[in-house]
Amino acid sequence: MGVKMDHPKTQGIYIEIVVKANSKKTEVPTRVEGNIIYVKIKSPPRHGKANKELLRELSKLFNVSQDRINIVSGHSSSRKTIFLEMSQENVKDILSQF
Repeated sequence: MGVKMDHPKTQGIYIEIVVKANSKKTEVPTRVEGNIIYVKIKSPPRHGKANKELLRELSKLFNVSQDRINIVSGHSSSRKTIFLEMSQENVKDILSQF
């Protein structure tokens, strides 16, 4: 579920996210399919606004501070890879609700 692998230096995981920016409302997640999490973000994809909202909403979802979540690839794309400082088991428990 959205988990690629453990990070070798810092305990955490990589998660694939597909973002639909400029949506009518923010929904995180809208669905989870295999190893991809789909989300809707109300902010437009300009000047990093959608990325900032995405990180804020993911921090709420996973109940971690925003400094424990980083976008590692896809900054200007709708398909992103994030690194989350959290155990794979905790992430799977949270995502199993969706």
